[in-house]
Amino acid sequence: MGDPGETLAVSVFSGGVIELERKAMIMDTILGQGETGLLSPLFEARLQYQSDMEVVVSAEIQEGELVGSGDGRVSGDLLSGNARWSMYAGNCAYIFVRAGVEPPPGQDLCTVHPSGVIATDDGAEVWFDARGYGLRGADQSHPHLWVLTMAVQFQTTDQRYKWLNTTLGVLVSEFDEQASRALWRAFVPKVERKAQTTQARSME
Repeated sequence: MGDPGETLAVSVFSGGVIELERKAMIMDTILGQGETGLLSPLFEARLQYQSDMEVVVSAEIQEGELVGSGDGRVSGDLLSGNARWSMYAGNCAYIFVRAGVEPPPGQDLCTVHPSGVIATDDGAEVWFDARGYGLRGADQSHPHLWVLTMAVQFQTTDQRYKWLNTTLGVLVSEFDEQASRALWRAFVPKVERKAQTTQARSME
């Protein structure tokens, strides 16, 4: 048998299948192994829901229902620190899961809207706001696992990271609902990374 990842079929609706080919190119992007033609890795984040944590971003400016809040560690060559965030979602099966209720049939695709702040290791605050979709049980042998894809924007007043204010990134995430744990991988256009590298060198 060949590599089962060469063609990844994800059933989104009962009659629809999306096929993603060229596994090597896709996995280089998702795993952050080097630069692709359009995107460069920005950071990897390991995040954990916390049941007793206060809301980080108010529901007044978010879309969807509050799922929960959490914290975690962000690691990257250009951006590293500790993150706090709140997740909002629409028509989301995980809200039922957290309440100990089996989600209704067919409620596997939801909108997601996480927002929060990264306190960088060098003393800055970088806020982020992401929007996209989450799919539960894309791999039917692991129905408790989610895949999420989101667009993300950043906001900061710190001069060292202001280049992020005009950078629109991509977040690819894996989420384990049983462990309440997520792995995020963030990417930005390659041109932004080059610009930041040039700026950093000029300040040395």
